[in-house]
Amino acid sequence: MQTKSDEKALKKHIKDQSVEAVFLAESTGQFTSVDRLIAAHEKALPETLSKLSHSSDVATRRRVVSNPNTPTEDFIRLGQQFSKEFLSNPLLDMLLLEDPRLLEELPEPLLISILKRPSCPEDFLAWASKLDSEKVQLAVVMNPTLSKKIKRGSYYDSGNTQLLFGKK
Repeated sequence: MQTKSDEKALKKHIKDQSVEAVFLAESTGQFTSVDRLIAAHEKALPETLSKLSHSSDVATRRRVVSNPNTPTEDFIRLGQQFSKEFLSNPLLDMLLLEDPRLLEELPEPLLISILKRPSCPEDFLAWASKLDSEKVQLAVVMNPTLSKKIKRGSYYDSGNTQLLFGKK
């Protein structure tokens, strides 16, 4: 049986910069507080982060989506729950460099969640404002930082041209 002193010792060791990735992997699942530290650790292996991405602890999953070592599949899946962390993770920039079409392939709930965030980049809003999805268009409109330039140039056209942003 694990004790509080075991937990404290593990946490101390994990905070040590010389800790090995293998030790991090072996330490998962013992204490929630330890899992949270591992999920945020720069040396955590993708396999370890993938395992932690299924944690029942919300704070652990939030830290996993913030970690640049997170596997793409887990990153996108968790991004639907934690769009703020998804947007701020440098992994997103790397993935977009590797595959510029990634944005087009994101699940619609994730795309909508991102578009509603004040931190959503203006170029992303501009791109999304031209997509053929009313839900996506509405998410763009709901962004509190939406510029007038995007508002003037955006509309939803479903054959019946329903204008959301003004005149075409």
